[in-house]
Amino acid sequence: MSDTIIGQPLPRADGVAKVTGGAVYALDTRRDGMLHAAMACAAVALGRLTALDTTAAEAAPGVRLVLTHRNHPILKPDKGLNDGGGSHATWRPLESDEIRFHGQAIALVVADTRIQAEHAASLIHARYAVQPAVAVLGTAGLAPEPTPRQEDLSSGDVARALREAAVKVEARYAIPTQHHNAIELFGCIAEWQGDRLVVQVPSQGVGPMAKGLATTFSIPQEAVRVQSAFVGGGFGGKGVLLANVIGVAAAARMIGRPVKLLLPREQSYANASFRPAADMAVKVAASADGRLMAMDYECQSQTSRFDKLGFAGGAVAVKLYACPNVAVRERIVPMDVNTPGFMRAPGEAPSMFAMESAIDELCVALRMDPVAFRRINDAPRDMLADKAWSSHSMLLCWERAAELFGWARRSAAPGSMTDRGELVGWGCASAAYPTLIASSAGSVTMAADGAVHVRSSAADLGTGTYTTLAQVAAERLGVAFGRVTVELGDTAFPPGNLAGGSTTALASSNAVKQAADDLVTAMKRAAVAPGGPLAGTEAAALRLESGALRGGARAVPLAEILRAAPDGRMEATAQWAHPEMPLPMRQMLWQGGSPVLPPRKASMSSLAWGANFVEVRINPRTRTIRVPRMIGVFAGGRILNARTARSQLMGGMVWAVGHALLERTETDARRAAITNANLSEYYVAVNADIGEVVVETVDEQDDFIGPIGAKGLGEIGITGVAPAIANAVFHATGVRVRKTPILIEDILPEG
Repeated sequence: MSDTIIGQPLPRADGVAKVTGGAVYALDTRRDGMLHAAMACAAVALGRLTALDTTAAEAAPGVRLVLTHRNHPILKPDKGLNDGGGSHATWRPLESDEIRFHGQAIALVVADTRIQAEHAASLIHARYAVQPAVAVLGTAGLAPEPTPRQEDLSSGDVARALREAAVKVEARYAIPTQHHNAIELFGCIAEWQGDRLVVQVPSQGVGPMAKGLATTFSIPQEAVRVQSAFVGGGFGGKGVLLANVIGVAAAARMIGRPVKLLLPREQSYANASFRPAADMAVKVAASADGRLMAMDYECQSQTSRFDKLGFAGGAVAVKLYACPNVAVRERIVPMDVNTPGFMRAPGEAPSMFAMESAIDELCVALRMDPVAFRRINDAPRDMLADKAWSSHSMLLCWERAAELFGWARRSAAPGSMTDRGELVGWGCASAAYPTLIASSAGSVTMAADGAVHVRSSAADLGTGTYTTLAQVAAERLGVAFGRVTVELGDTAFPPGNLAGGSTTALASSNAVKQAADDLVTAMKRAAVAPGGPLAGTEAAALRLESGALRGGARAVPLAEILRAAPDGRMEATAQWAHPEMPLPMRQMLWQGGSPVLPPRKASMSSLAWGANFVEVRINPRTRTIRVPRMIGVFAGGRILNARTARSQLMGGMVWAVGHALLERTETDARRAAITNANLSEYYVAVNADIGEVVVETVDEQDDFIGPIGAKGLGEIGITGVAPAIANAVFHATGVRVRKTPILIEDILPEG
């Protein structure tokens, strides 16, 4: 059995198809008789429709249906994310005359062409009974509430430690609302084939979406097929069922023909998920020699009034340090917006920005080097949960990153480093992300000609799943990488995990490994069965070598065994679940639902680790900020593919530059409306913003998390860069900016 394929930097198995246009994305699909849909959206944020004139739209050329609250079918409510449902939000706008957020759908027009549908939608006129709405965190009168199903965390006596500490820092940090801007837009194609519903939709989890649609339309989950072979960017936003998909499916059933909706980017901001704005209060304290005595983290983040959903992240930020007195409190603030959702490191990116910025402030107050601070405060175990780490590589990451960056040459005083007339700042921060354990399933088929076929409903949203699963199957079956074909993203395949929470490398690779191993076991049994080529040999004594089963001096090619099987092939399907996952979770995931949760009863704690070092250069007159150099070193268990791992980590680091310096959703507080719902005014990082990016991974053996030993790397890359940039900006200018994005006006010299 080959042992050299997993981990190799092999080119993406789907790379040629993507760059040549051969990859068929969900919205590329064409169906016979397909019609097109467009939405009309609310111009106010809160109130009710008092009149909705659709007369002109209904009379417009090519129009087949105008779906509003007046003719929308009564559908069954689906649970939201808080309750393990498949839907993004429990509120479905087209089923009521209520207006609950600006830009929500008030009508869905279906016509022969997209142009006709969009024109007809523009002819719809609405009148409203308007109520005052609030959509900006920090508005007076908003009261924070406990996050459902989320407990406060504490250890020791934080108040006493803060009083007695020699040095302490108290500060507030903030991030704005941020929206997904994947190149592939949101939308779907829905078709009813009798009582069966077939949906093509950009999806990170076809299983949960099928579950949500089945619940909504009161049909068996087996009667729903969701397909999404490729995803043109998701970042969490395509992980759940959106209300517009339900509306399109309802319209398709009413008309009896396939219906396609391509949601314009402007409408996506209001009708899809987002990262909620967050305000964080942090207190950190240390003894005179730099040992942490207290860490206090409190977060308030925005949510909708109908789905009180929050994303925890504070626990990860405080677990990185050996601190005896810790408190974490996370609250939500309901307001008149759509429900927020997953966005790369949903709670961890904000919490790490706040805590790693505060730690840097503490190092400045202590006059202590940040690297030295990490050395003496590294957590040897998860002190908050009182558990050992399954693997612990944080200091390895810090030491290697500092070496690569040349940190020893740093002059510590703010404003003391210049080059060619520019202010130079160096900053650093920890990166971390929890190793969430999900369940997954996959099938592996091998034919007599040596071709191997892998199937799973798991998604590849650009993370390299097509490639890594092929590597796992190839290694376990002893075949060449090029002989393996992988199919993903279809509920007709074995139920895979939701591609969220950085779980796919862990869950799906272990499922495929198990299926491949089961296939080898089945071939061994066939070989030793009466009449088999190795009859009389013990199956356990056989080993796989160079495409053959060997028992002592005898070797039988797999092709010979497979030719004797029905159709000249054999197949094995396996589900993998961590043995310490709660049983109901394993059962639920196997049935096709896919909430992503950490193991509640695990005997050990597990994180992916990392360290980020960043250089900024700032023009002393214009105060423009550039990032010429970034170093990231990470430990994510066994690396399945060095090339795709590096790509994921680099992508997260680059996005974090946008997070730190560019990205924010602008909201008109008077109208509770988003004002920059487009790519020309919603700024994201581009090539010109980024200089050299160096990414390394350290070898990490972790026998607890699964037989493959891979942790997730999709999200940790974004968690440490924004605070490293903020810390570098302080080092360059002496100005401490405690919010993102950091703008020119934030660092203007006084006077």
